[in-house]
Amino acid sequence: MTGVIWPAVKPRVTEEAGTRNGTHTGIDLAAERGDPVLAPFDGTVVFVGGDGASGRLWLGDRWLYPNGQGRTVEIQRADGLISRVGHLEGYNVRVGDKVRAGDVTGYAGDSGYSTGVHIHWELRWDRAWNGGRWINPRSVAPTTFTAQQSLTTIHEEEDMLINLRGKTGSHKAGLYLFKGGKATYRGKKQSGFPTLSDLTIIAGLFKEYKLS
Repeated sequence: MTGVIWPAVKPRVTEEAGTRNGTHTGIDLAAERGDPVLAPFDGTVVFVGGDGASGRLWLGDRWLYPNGQGRTVEIQRADGLISRVGHLEGYNVRVGDKVRAGDVTGYAGDSGYSTGVHIHWELRWDRAWNGGRWINPRSVAPTTFTAQQSLTTIHEEEDMLINLRGKTGSHKAGLYLFKGGKATYRGKKQSGFPTLSDLTIIAGLFKEYKLS
């Protein structure tokens, strides 16, 4: 699956899908209140709303998704894939808006049933809550750069955590640390370091960032 990016500028997973007795059908990303939440792909906004207290979403004739996700934005791609982000503080889009990957669609918060500010993100092939066909975003997200994770930013950062992507598209084990333009792997300097086209950003581009 191509064309999917992280909905956070500095993506860091704090809870994986399925970790609550298998019922957590998305992943949680760390965020500060008001952080921009990005569209993960090109598409159309199909839902904006939610009850900030209970997470119930009103569809015009009934409540749906009583799952505590609070203020929610859903975007549908041309092939039918739906992205849902929850617990938002506020919105930056309306139903019917056309968005591009990286557009700001809302702002991180803790609406709904939440223990703190974060971004809940799901990918689904339908809008059904019970029995809906969902995809773990972790398996498809780290494949492209966001607008904020541009080649310019990569060149400007002194230190960054990166992952070497094999020619088959699979990820080789281990992190590379780029320090002052010199590549290291587990503390050893590397020669023949790959070009930027061979790299996949997996952890944001900030010096103090630590992988979960």
